[in-house]
Amino acid sequence: MTPTSQLELGFRSNTTPNRSRYCPKPRGLRATRAQWWFAKMREAVATAGNWQEQPRSN
Repeated sequence: MTPTSQLELGFRSNTTPNRSRYCPKPRGLRATRAQWWFAKMREAVATAGNWQEQPRSN
């Protein structure tokens, strides 16, 4: 592009948007990460100790 040329941008497009631009990660990776996250949360709940309520100090 030369300094004297003009760049034209339009609002309408005759082509459909490329979905990979909006969601660059494949669905399989997303599902794998979700499975990992929920496994960690289940582990955290399973290993959580019983909390005893502390007396309030006034």
